[in-house]
This record gives sequence, C-alpha cells and structure tokens, in this order.
Amino acid sequence: MRAEAAEILALVDGARRIVVISHKDADGDTLGSALAMAEMLRSRGKAVAMRVPPPVPGIYAFLPGYETINLEESGEPPDLVVVMDASNLERLSDTLGPLPEGTPVVNIDHHVSNSRFGTLNLVMPDASSTAEVTFDLLHEMAVEITSTMATNLYSGVLTDTGGFRHENTTFRVLEIAADLVKRGANAADIAGRIYKSQKLTSMRLQALTMSTIGFDCDDRLVYASVTQEMLRKSGARMDESEGLIDVLNSVEGLELALLFKEIDPFLTKISVRSRGAANANVLASAFGGGGHERASGAEIPMPIRQAMEVVLAEARRMLEITAST
Repeated sequence: MRAEAAEILALVDGARRIVVISHKDADGDTLGSALAMAEMLRSRGKAVAMRVPPPVPGIYAFLPGYETINLEESGEPPDLVVVMDASNLERLSDTLGPLPEGTPVVNIDHHVSNSRFGTLNLVMPDASSTAEVTFDLLHEMAVEITSTMATNLYSGVLTDTGGFRHENTTFRVLEIAADLVKRGANAADIAGRIYKSQKLTSMRLQALTMSTIGFDCDDRLVYASVTQEMLRKSGARMDESEGLIDVLNSVEGLELALLFKEIDPFLTKISVRSRGAANANVLASAFGGGGHERASGAEIPMPIRQAMEVVLAEARRMLEITAST
C-alpha cells in the first residue's frame, strides 16, 4: 500500500476542492470510511463535499460528520474525486455527475468484484471492509486518527463483519478494532446504536418480511421478500430493510440466503449471503451484480415475482452442483 498511499497523498496535496462519494443503499462501511476520509482531507485544508445517493439511512445519524452529507455545494467542479466502498460506477447512481476532463478519481474499496474504474485504484479484497483499508491508508500517510475518525472507522469494521460474526473477522480485524477503541471509539455505544435501536416501523417490516419466508433444496436455500405494499403497511422506508438478510442468514444449516426487494414495479434488488461451498458473489454476478464470496447483491430490471423465479432457479442449480461435488 505504500506506493498507493504516496500517490493518493500527492493527488490530495495538489487538489483544492475534493468530493468524497459513498455508494447507493449506504451502509456503515461506506459511510464510516467516507466520513473518516473527509475529516482527514479537511484537516489538510481542503474544501470537501460529501455525496451519498439518498435516502441516507437515519440509523447512522450518530456518526460524526453525518450532518455534512449532501450539503449544498458551490457549483465549482472538483479537482479530485474519492470514491469509497463502491465496486463499480453504477453503485454511485447519478451522484458522480459529469466531471471536467482529466479530473482524477481515487477508488478505495475491498470488493473482489471491483471493476478498477479509478484513475488510481486502492482495492484490497482480503480486507474485511473499506474501513480497514482506510485505517491502513491513514497509517501509511502518517495521519493521526482522531476519536471521531475512530468512531467512523469502527462502525465500518463492525457492520461489515456482521458485528464480528462473519468469516472476515480475523485476528488483525480485532487488533484494528481494539486500536480504534483505544483512540476513542465507544464500542458499546456504537453497537447499541446500530443493533439495538430499531424503530417500530422496522420491527413491523421485519414481521411482514418473515411472513414471506420460503425454504428449498432441503432447507439449504432460504428466501424472503420486501414489497412496496409491505412498506406502506409498516410505515417503513426501504433502507430499514438493511438488516433483514442477516436474520435469514441466521437459519441453521442454510447455504444460500436471498432477500428480494421491490424497488419499483420493474426493478428488484437482491441481497445474497452464503455459507459452505456456495458463493454469493458468483450468484450475484450472474445477474450483473457482485460483492464478496459470502455477501453480495444485484439489481435486476424485472418485476419482483419474475426476478424471484429466475434467481431462485439459478440458486437451486448452484446448490445442486455443490451437493454433487
């Protein structure tokens, strides 16, 4: 990372106005990493704007700097764009917008499916999270991590490891988490705000979603759906469905968990989790998405019922193959 850190620092020092961008359907990793990066850039005297495709999940409103997200900008084009935790440009929705020719784009990520779309790409697929990549990058830059940076980075590590429950929870991840706590991240408070602060509307949505649960392939395949009608009934927003895939992923003995979300009548989003020989990234990639071996997603331009038919057929085919090997 040393060479990339030096190159990024050179781009930063040569820029005056910098835009930091998170991916759509923002989670704790993309927001925490981006907010920590934005704070570092401001500490170097840069004018920084932070863009996140709306809606921005309110559960992360406690993150330091959250109030700076999507503030009105001057209209002056940026000298540098830094994209955090996005595997491709499509994940940015239309947030990036047209850039002046030659504007450098720094792509900082940890997804194995990253398309290397940046002028400079710092992509570390073995990292647990983009927050971990950002932590290492700041160390290489000899940046002192403040308590607010620590809170943001800890939140990113916590959420992308599933509260330190996923396979990407390595010895080094726990060392980084401990370091961030030492620097001021309040582990109990952060966990409480993320995992113990569900709104009543979220609980209603979870109940409706669990009523759609289905099992297949000798219960190795578990799936459920979230529709616009369920959002209306519960009073919830779609971003409140973020943790529902992890509820499905808690079923004993499963190999694939799928959550289907009806974004609009002709667009369905799928979230995929896997265990054992099943690969979430392979399934999501078959439908134009991607991510990690254990956690991936895709957007499919189909009505939800049609999307469920084609994705479940492919999931069954995958599990038949894994069962025979």
